Amino acid sequence: MHGARARDGAEYLPGHTGREVRAAVVVRARVRAPELVGNGGWINTGGQDLTVVDLRGTCVILDFWASIRE
Repeated sequence: MHGARARDGAEYLPGHTGREVRAAVVVRARVRAPELVGNGGWINTGGQDLTVVDLRGTCVILDFWASIRE
């Protein structure tokens, strides 16, 4: 891809430079994730509860599922 330009998101935010957009992304990426808590427990962990620290560096898929009982 000779001459291709990396996208930084500035093309979607008129009035902002690529540098401003990249700086905002870096700041936002440092937000600490909250612990995941639920009533049903963890599935496929052998009964072990996990923390955000345990999951760091792994790919995590969250499946939000609810059932309504009448």
